[in-house]
Amino acid sequence: MRGVKDMPQSRQTARHHYRPASSYNMGYVDGNTVRKLEPAPYETERERRQREQVRRERAKRAQEAKRREARRAKNQAIAVKNRARVLKIDLKYTLFLGIAVAATLVMCIYYLSLQSQMTSQNKKIASLKSELTALVDENQATQERLNNAIDLEAVFETATTALGMDYPSQDQIIYYSGSGDDYVKQYKEIPQSDE
Repeated sequence: MRGVKDMPQSRQTARHHYRPASSYNMGYVDGNTVRKLEPAPYETERERRQREQVRRERAKRAQEAKRREARRAKNQAIAVKNRARVLKIDLKYTLFLGIAVAATLVMCIYYLSLQSQMTSQNKKIASLKSELTALVDENQATQERLNNAIDLEAVFETATTALGMDYPSQDQIIYYSGSGDDYVKQYKEIPQSDE
């Protein structure tokens, strides 16, 4: 067996001191026992383009993820600002809303009371109209009874023959202009005509 010094220079190890047998597999090995690395397989143009496209897509996805994250952070910041703003005007808004609801409630109560008053007045008007109709019918019936009870021919006959009455002449008629009422109350004697 040849010693370490007898080996050709290309086969010698970098370390010149003696190592135990268990450490031979751990060190640097030089020579024909070294595993040769396989050369990279030949890559076609198409495969290279696909690899580039996959790399670009990964980069694009990473950029989109960064943009989404930035957008989400921005939206969260806006939401925090909006919450702060809402809390700030929440008291004013609640007060305004309370006043508006109270005003609406008062208007509804007032409207309902007016509606009930109108309904009761319409009922009262309807009852008064029916009462008026009943009274008018009763007056007409009484007038008819009175007209049928009095024989006007007999009154005329009695007035002209027994009492000596006859129709007035033209010089006995006095015209009187009234105030336009349907009836006249006479407190004094009717004045004589100047004619």
